[in-house]
Amino acid sequence: MRVNPYYVLAVLMVLFMALSIVLYDLTYDVRYLVFFYIYLVVAVLSFTLGLPARRSVRRVVSRREERSRK
Repeated sequence: MRVNPYYVLAVLMVLFMALSIVLYDLTYDVRYLVFFYIYLVVAVLSFTLGLPARRSVRRVVSRREERSRK
């Protein structure tokens, strides 16, 4: 079973987000809140990049046309 590295990065970012929220709650240092939002952006981007690519609609239509021509 292959693990998608983008998903691993997204999970790590979620863990760092939890850690930064805990540290912000303990210290009220705004840096940890900034880190939270940075980790959030990286997690969303890595999850989005890890999604499997969808087939283009044009490709599916052109394959159907090729089959109908035969």
